[in-house]
Amino acid sequence: MTVFNVSFANKKTQSSGQDYGILVDQLDILESTLAADGKLSPGDYTLLTQKAQQLYGHPGLSSAQRSNIEVKIASYKSSGSKSTLKDAQDISQLNNEIQDDERKASMLRGNNPVKFLEAQSAIQSAKVRQLADSINSLDQSGSDSSAHVNEYNDALTTYQDTLQALEYVQGHAAGAAPTSDYSAFITTNNDGEIVGVKIGREGSQAGYLETNGLYGGLKIYGKLNRKENGKNVFVLGNQRYSGTDVVIPGPDGTMKTSTLVNESMQKGKPGMFTTAVAGYSDMDPTSVRTQSAIRNGGYAEGSKGFIYKKNEDGTYTKYVSADKEKLGISDNQIIKLPKSMEQSILGSVTETVPTSVPAPALPVSPTMTPTTSAPATPTTTPMSRAPAGSPPPQPTSRSPQSSQGLASRVIGGAKSFLAGLFGGGQ
Repeated sequence: MTVFNVSFANKKTQSSGQDYGILVDQLDILESTLAADGKLSPGDYTLLTQKAQQLYGHPGLSSAQRSNIEVKIASYKSSGSKSTLKDAQDISQLNNEIQDDERKASMLRGNNPVKFLEAQSAIQSAKVRQLADSINSLDQSGSDSSAHVNEYNDALTTYQDTLQALEYVQGHAAGAAPTSDYSAFITTNNDGEIVGVKIGREGSQAGYLETNGLYGGLKIYGKLNRKENGKNVFVLGNQRYSGTDVVIPGPDGTMKTSTLVNESMQKGKPGMFTTAVAGYSDMDPTSVRTQSAIRNGGYAEGSKGFIYKKNEDGTYTKYVSADKEKLGISDNQIIKLPKSMEQSILGSVTETVPTSVPAPALPVSPTMTPTTSAPATPTTTPMSRAPAGSPPPQPTSRSPQSSQGLASRVIGGAKSFLAGLFGGGQ
C-alpha cells in the first residue's frame, strides 16, 4: 500500500515547496503504476481520490497548494465517472453479454419453443432498456448518442418480432398448418441434438434448407447434416427430414432446393423418396435434446471465436484464427459456449495451435518498396425478467441518475439478468 511522507506539513521542517512537489509527484507515480495494465479503472480513480484527500487533509498547506489538490480530486472524480459511464454504454460489450445469454437460452431452452422465445424476449427486453438508459445519459451530458439510437431501433425491432413469434407459438394447435411469417432456423449435430436456434422472418437466414417440420407452429429451416445417396438429410431428435439434392423453381420463379420431408411421411422403398403425405410434422420437445456438453473428439467455439477440441484424455486443444474448412468441421459439429462454460475448460487447454497462415509473398518490383502488414488478430447471471408482453421503454428527457449508479445497474444487469430464468432444468 502506498504511504505518503507528509513531514513537509510540519512547518518546523518545511523548507520550501519542494517537499510538497515531491508528494504530488508520488501521486502522479501512483497514477502511472495503476495504469500499467493499459487503463485506469473506476476503482483506481477512487484510490487516487482517497490519497489526494489524505494529502489535502494535512495541516501546513498553503491556499495555492490546497487549490491544486482540489483540482486533482475533481479531475479524478470526473475521470472515474466517465470511465464507468463509458463501460456501461459500450455497445460492443453489451452485445457480447447479450450474445452470451442467447447461447445459454439456446443450450438450455432450445428444445422448447415457448420457453426459448420467452427467454429471448427477456434478453431483448433487457437490451432495449439498457440502451434507453444509455441514450438518456448521453443526451443529458451533451454527448453523441446516434450510434446508441441506431442500435436501440434495431434491438426494438428484434424484440417486437420475438413477441409476435411468441404470441403465435403460444396459440398454435398441434397439427395445424403454419400461418406465421416467422420461421425457426435450427442447427443440429449428427445425433439430432439442437446446437443452435434462431427465430426470424422467412428468408432472413442463409445456409438453411426448408423442411415440413414445425417448431411450435413455426416452419423449420434446418442446416444440412449430411448427404446420402443423392439426398439432403437433416436430423432433429429421432426424426429424419430428407429430400432429393436438386434445385427446383420456387413459387416466385426463383430456384430453390427441394423441401426436406419427414421420412415418417414419405412413401416408397427404403432409401428412395417417391411421394410424401401432405401436411406438416410438429417437433416433439420431449424427444429432442439440446447439446449441452462437449464430447471427446468434439469441437466448441468460444465468445472470441477460438475453437476448442476435446481430446480423448479430457484435455483441450485451442485453435486461434481457425478456419473451419481446414479443420474439416461444419457448424453442426460445433457447440457455441457461454463465457462461463468457456472459462471452465481453459485450465484444461494443453496445446494452442495458431492456424492462421500468412499469404505467400508476392514478387517485388525493383521500382517498388516492399511493404508488410501484420496479420489480423482475433478478438471476445440475478435481474428480474421483464414480462414477455411488457412495452419497451422509450428514451426520455429526465435527468439521469448518477453515472456510478447507472453503470453498476446496467453492467450488472447485462451480466446476470438470466440467472433466475435459467435456474435449472428444461
